[in-house]
Amino acid sequence: MIHYSEEDEKTEMALELERKIRKRGLTHQQAAEFLCLSDDELSTILRLKLAGFSAERLLNFCDAIGKNRPILRSNLS
Repeated sequence: MIHYSEEDEKTEMALELERKIRKRGLTHQQAAEFLCLSDDELSTILRLKLAGFSAERLLNFCDAIGKNRPILRSNLS
């Protein structure tokens, strides 16, 4: 049985997020706005600099992009 670290899981989610953004044909700016992120935050994720992002948050981004369900600022806490 293979055990993955949280960092491995976060990396996989960031890569999946990038794949989903490309599949939907979103520009960087469109994806950032859709996910309620700044351009810099999205760039940080896509460069796999994930220390400031939880696995749960990355999973929510992947889910939102995959289901075409934008993240609303009112849902952020």
